[in-house]
Amino acid sequence: MLKLNRKYLATFVALTVVGWGCTPDDYPTTPRFDPPPQEDVLPDGELFFYEPPAGVSVTSVSVPGEFNGWNPTAAEAQMTQLSDGRWVAGIELAEGTYQYKYHFNGTTWAGNMCNEATWGDPDNGGQVDADLDSCEGENAVRTIGTPQPTGHTFLYIVPEGVGVEVVTAAGTFQPEGAQWNNTSDTLSNIWTYTVDMEPGTYQYKYQFNETNGWAGNMCDEATWGHPDYGNAVDPDNDNCDGENAVITITDAGPHTFRYIVPAGVGDITQITVAGEFQDPQWTPGVDFFMETFTRTYALDAGTYEYKFIFDGNWAGNMCAEGTYADGGMADANGSGTCNGENAVLTID
Repeated sequence: MLKLNRKYLATFVALTVVGWGCTPDDYPTTPRFDPPPQEDVLPDGELFFYEPPAGVSVTSVSVPGEFNGWNPTAAEAQMTQLSDGRWVAGIELAEGTYQYKYHFNGTTWAGNMCNEATWGDPDNGGQVDADLDSCEGENAVRTIGTPQPTGHTFLYIVPEGVGVEVVTAAGTFQPEGAQWNNTSDTLSNIWTYTVDMEPGTYQYKYQFNETNGWAGNMCDEATWGHPDYGNAVDPDNDNCDGENAVITITDAGPHTFRYIVPAGVGDITQITVAGEFQDPQWTPGVDFFMETFTRTYALDAGTYEYKFIFDGNWAGNMCAEGTYADGGMADANGSGTCNGENAVLTID
């Protein structure tokens, strides 16, 4: 009889088959793998799966990570093979965020867990673990449970007509010795567009500027894809059908398409999304309407001063910034006060 822990029961009852689709903020509440064959018994704990690509020889797989001292020989890290060829391990983990890597055949570490040429899934952007949350460098990251965002989020919303590629926050909130370092704390550049959608499965693609054209492969795009998500263009898509991204909407309502700009990508003046959800379909005339830069820090109680740096140019007055904020506050999520030209943030 198939043994399921409660976390995965609803998914296996529904026999939901879900592909790539990880977000940087929320670990999925349902796993992204097919249910195992009826004759197999799943282990207890948080489940880690590996499916070898065609032609790859695998005799053993283990899951070293922060939860076991990065020990590839730890007993609880060893995967067992299911009758359909996949490998699985169950590891008891408390709520939290963990880095890990897969170790193959007793000798070989995976390279980049988000984009690995040998061990990764070629249909999934080279991703080694279909359930990873994201990557930190070359290590996979998985968040257990549903932790709420903590800390203070610095937020810069680009006003209409202002061109900004890189926004950095610097100030006394940075560690001693690195304070006012204007190169280390870059805010993420995220474009979003929200649209009401009916339940169903839809294909779609992003189009960049008027001259750059459509993204190539939405799941593995060398120019526009983000390396932290296996070069996926949209970190929230389920999978791809050919070169088009696929999203499945289960409940009618608003869905937010996102694009996180990777480091080094050239000027982006416009992004549009087009797909089967439109009427008429595949009409690339809907602009992403907001460009934001955000970064969250866990800060101790205290009072901090800081400034934003725009493409290398320090803000003038953070409370009345004329060039980058139309004469208003540069930080849309700040305390609203300044000491001289520096913004002041108080954490209780």
